Amino acid sequence: MKNLFLILTFSLFCINVVESQTVEVLFEMNRDGTEVQKKLNQLNSNTLKASQKAFLKKIVEDQKKSKHYFKFIVSNQKSSYLYQTSDVPEGSSARFSSFDYYKDFNKNVYMMISSRMKSDEKIEEKLLTHSDWQIDNSSQQTICGFPTIKAIHKKENIIAWFSLKIPISDGPENYSGLPGMILQMEFLDQGKTIKAKEIKQKQSNTSIDLPNRKKVISLEKMKKKN
Repeated sequence: MKNLFLILTFSLFCINVVESQTVEVLFEMNRDGTEVQKKLNQLNSNTLKASQKAFLKKIVEDQKKSKHYFKFIVSNQKSSYLYQTSDVPEGSSARFSSFDYYKDFNKNVYMMISSRMKSDEKIEEKLLTHSDWQIDNSSQQTICGFPTIKAIHKKENIIAWFSLKIPISDGPENYSGLPGMILQMEFLDQGKTIKAKEIKQKQSNTSIDLPNRKKVISLEKMKKKN
């Protein structure tokens, strides 16, 4: 009942908040090498040379030591989550492909683009809703001085931490739908964590330019291409 009350009251209040301020967040993303380690474990060790094993193990270690930074801006019913820079070990073998995300709450869609796409292509999908999440009020932690509450994604193996102190239903990448801004995400299957390192709030709007790309492809199509 408390979760339902939070969602209902939030949905009535959130629009005015989004239109009246800008929130900027610097997110840090890191991996623990889980995905590469899984592939290494699945391979028949008898078919791998010692040099190949060493190479894959180095990728795992490099991923653990690497950090990637993204700038997240929410303003006037739009948001952008854009790659900024990476801090990786010298001579790193870890491969990293960055994706930029945009959300348009007026149209209830998110857009994603990457360097692997053609210059006129973009992915466009519907935004998540509160029904995609299960809120766990018993688990809380503080991130960048903001109290946060735990939420579990119902379809993906993901944990999110959101703050009611920033009553904007948005977050990193394509994720949203909670009664407060998501300040940390844990992708358990991928060994990936995205966490806010710095938060700024401004009582003014910032212009966010959405990608003007004509060809829309689905997320499933992009996965098949790669």
